[in-house]
Amino acid sequence: MEINTSPLPEEKTLMDFPDAIREATIGKRIQREEWHDSEYGYFRKDFLMIHKNSEDFIWQISLGDALAEDWLVF
Repeated sequence: MEINTSPLPEEKTLMDFPDAIREATIGKRIQREEWHDSEYGYFRKDFLMIHKNSEDFIWQISLGDALAEDWLVF
C-alpha cells in the first residue's frame, strides 16, 4: 500500500487592514484574498502603491478595503 506523503497546503493567515499596512511598511506586499494573484499593494518611498495590470499607481484606498479582514501578506 502506497501512502501519499505530499505536503499539506499552506494555511493562509488573514488579517485586517491596519495589520496588513504594518506589514507593508516593512517591505512586504499585501493583497485581498479576492484579488487576482498579480494585483497587490506595497510601499514605494513614502507612497502606498497598487500594482495592477502590470502598472503601478498611487493607491486610493476604498472604504471596503479599509474595513476588510481578508488581507494576505507575502
